[in-house]
Amino acid sequence: MDIIKNFQQQAGARHKTIVLPEGHEPRVQEAALFLAGNKLVHPILIGEPRTLHAQNKDLKDIEIQDPSASPNGRKNFMNCENIKT
Repeated sequence: MDIIKNFQQQAGARHKTIVLPEGHEPRVQEAALFLAGNKLVHPILIGEPRTLHAQNKDLKDIEIQDPSASPNGRKNFMNCENIKT
């Protein structure tokens, strides 16, 4: 087994979550789709859902969190202690 496949199997078995804060960036969106599609991690994009879905229709199965919709606003998203792994 090559090293990449070994890494992918190990990553997928851990069922981790990764938060990608620049959800409006096309490269970040593509990374989220790759990670989810290969079942490596559970990606969460940060951004306004309608805007992100308008940019990329393939994001329908990707979790998107909107900091402006949070009861505590951006403060929750800037505090890493609130993110469960």
